[in-house]
Amino acid sequence: AGQDFKGARFMQVNAAQADLTGADFTGAELTYSTFMEADLTGANLTGVRAQNALFKGAVLKKTLFKEADLSHAFLGECDAGGADFTGAKLMNGVFTKAKCRAAVFVDAFCAYADFSHADLTAADFSGANLYAAKLHRIIEEHTKWDRANKLLVKGTDEEMAEAEDWAPPVEK
Repeated sequence: AGQDFKGARFMQVNAAQADLTGADFTGAELTYSTFMEADLTGANLTGVRAQNALFKGAVLKKTLFKEADLSHAFLGECDAGGADFTGAKLMNGVFTKAKCRAAVFVDAFCAYADFSHADLTAADFSGANLYAAKLHRIIEEHTKWDRANKLLVKGTDEEMAEAEDWAPPVEK
């Protein structure tokens, strides 16, 4: 915990299930690296280049991703409660089933990102660019969308929702 990785080159590194709480990755290169189920609580990833990185199931509580490039990154099922993605590039990023309660996405570039089934309760997307993003079945209680670009955003797909809820008939 608390490691100093400022400016490090971690391309294609496997840090799955690692304890990286409070670590400082400011300006590091993390492209194609995996942090699956890692604990990055309170870590600083400001300005990292983490295109195509894998954060599936990672704990990202109060983690700083300011101005980070997470294009094409997978953050599905992560817990990013209180994380700060201000000004981050999240183009084509995947946040399916992510817990992003009170996360900050102010001025983030989220074009084509997939937030399906994400919990965005009290998240702040003020000024974010969500062009053609997928918001299927999100939880958006008290979510802020001020000045957000929601052009061509895909909301809940009713046919998909019906299929997701389908169950075989119970035999008597």
